[in-house]
Amino acid sequence: MLIAYEMMPENQIELFILDRDPIFRLGLDTALADYAEFSVELIAETIEDLFEALDRGFIPDILILGWSYDDSASDSCWQLCKQLLERFPELIILLLASGLQPQELAKIQGVGVRGYCPKGTNIDTLAFSLNCINSGEIYWQGDNSPVAETPNLWQKALSSFSNSGQEEIAQDIQAIENSLSENDLPTLKRLLLLGRKRELQAANWLVRRLGDEKQQEPLKTSESSPILPESQGLQLSTIPQFAIAKDDPDSVVSRIFNRVAQDISLGLVNSTNLWLEIDILQPRKKQELHYIILETLATILQDLNREQELALQIRVGLRNIWTQSAIQFFFDNYEAAIEIDKAEFKNLFVQEYVSFQENICSKIYFAPDLFTYLAWEYPLTIDRVTYRVDSPEAIARAVNLLHNLTLRIANGIMQMILNNFADLEVFKYRIYLNNYRSSRAIAHFRNEISWGYRSEKYWLMPKDIFESSYQILTLSRGKIINAAIYAPRTEELSRLKGLPWLATIILELRDAIAPRLRSILGLLGASLVFTLTQVIGKGIGLIGKGIIQGLGSTIGDPKSRNKKRKI
Repeated sequence: MLIAYEMMPENQIELFILDRDPIFRLGLDTALADYAEFSVELIAETIEDLFEALDRGFIPDILILGWSYDDSASDSCWQLCKQLLERFPELIILLLASGLQPQELAKIQGVGVRGYCPKGTNIDTLAFSLNCINSGEIYWQGDNSPVAETPNLWQKALSSFSNSGQEEIAQDIQAIENSLSENDLPTLKRLLLLGRKRELQAANWLVRRLGDEKQQEPLKTSESSPILPESQGLQLSTIPQFAIAKDDPDSVVSRIFNRVAQDISLGLVNSTNLWLEIDILQPRKKQELHYIILETLATILQDLNREQELALQIRVGLRNIWTQSAIQFFFDNYEAAIEIDKAEFKNLFVQEYVSFQENICSKIYFAPDLFTYLAWEYPLTIDRVTYRVDSPEAIARAVNLLHNLTLRIANGIMQMILNNFADLEVFKYRIYLNNYRSSRAIAHFRNEISWGYRSEKYWLMPKDIFESSYQILTLSRGKIINAAIYAPRTEELSRLKGLPWLATIILELRDAIAPRLRSILGLLGASLVFTLTQVIGKGIGLIGKGIIQGLGSTIGDPKSRNKKRKI
């Protein structure tokens, strides 16, 4: 069975799915539909269907190959991957498998498969792995290196006892397959045999896992299919550990920083309806940038002085976080052969600071509350209620505000890079996604970002002020989402002028007119229905009834007319 979809929108990652299980195919297709960056273009049930599509020239960005231990011998998965990559070298494969041993996975990785996740992997992790593979990385989940230990006596005993059992299982499976090949087999019996076959395959897999000596031997690879060295695999940024309070490494603030770092490690997939500057980055580079910002913030917090003006310290602190993080991220990813005047580079921040302050700092809401909470562990006030430092409400609010701060500053850093170094070739290969290497794609991305800022300035921001709320960016299970925080904004509402003020008037008019207009339209609709059904409809019915009666009296029975004439 082959299911094909319409042409995908621009800049989406094109996916093919191959799996024998129809429920798994449907579930995976449905789950991936929630991610705007993916487009499932084809779903195949059999290998023949897949090869047919590939032979016609439909090569996806990524092929998701589903495989289970009951899909026949484990070597078949390796052979299929090898055959696919020999015929279509440009094909990128993500393997979703269950029941494969480390040695088997190493052989599969050796033929050039770019990614592996166990079946049942969380959909957010799967989406993250697809983004990594699309950006040129190798994503291999888990520790799949071959085991080189010598089997102990228990393992040898299990292996010797299991050999005869495995032979019997193989014979039973072969007998079932012979029975299934009969054409006139009743449906009920066929279903029973298939269930029995699955049970035997599961038992065979379990026996191999417990007692097979081969799985404990080091894997010997041929020169024709070398295993990729571990250093070539995806090395995600190490999650930093924070101990903000020197006298208490397990303080609430340290736990908050570590929790935010853990949230970043789950992924940073944009699930908002806005374009963000960090969307151009490879997944691993997104993580690196956010970790740099967190570490810089932790250093800045320790330098805050209670005796100095807080507003000034926060303003200087945000600027230092932005500047220091941008410099570190930039020079960590540029090539030493590229000559850059560091003094001139630092002057760029002076020129870009106005844009950073207007577009980024203005969206880092509740910064005084967050800084005093993190630096000095002051209580947090939420909806006019003061919560102690270690209360769940305060921790949840601090985590959300810290998410927003790191995401906004990361966008500000990428804004500076895109404004001044967008076409730097080393960045196109080291930090950008593959689909943003052309100048046209980068220009389109920057135009969408600019349009987003105009939309926010003239519509979304006045709307938030009018609704007495702040829209923040926060992380949830590897996704960047929008969240609203209530706060009175009467002062800001009174200062609005020009187009932002006009936006609030439009909203107010819509709120005032829309309910009445809906009620009027509803009344007109009900009146029209009454007129058509009760007045015109009944009138047409009466006319029709009269016509029928007239026809009935005119066209009478000829015999009755003749009788009347005789009388």
